[in-house]
Amino acid sequence: MTSENVSESKSVESAEAVSAKSVDDQLIDELVHRAQAEWQSRPLDPVYPVVFIDAIHVKIRDGAVANRPIYVALAVTAEGRREILGLWAGDGG
Repeated sequence: MTSENVSESKSVESAEAVSAKSVDDQLIDELVHRAQAEWQSRPLDPVYPVVFIDAIHVKIRDGAVANRPIYVALAVTAEGRREILGLWAGDGG
């Protein structure tokens, strides 16, 4: 959930509401990092017939607020499925 612009505290609240169990920030952080690591190490197809690369500029707070590009690489497989190959934050815009 934190990757969808939801804070850890909101993630904890949502998890507790769904499961009726107490969830701490550390558990949410561990689950998000585990999912991120699995996604980053997944096998990719050897060939993608179509690859799109695009960017959107967003305001990011890293000490001060600055406009930075977020790049996305989106591919279409030979079977027609769409896959996000990667997301990157650029160094300014």
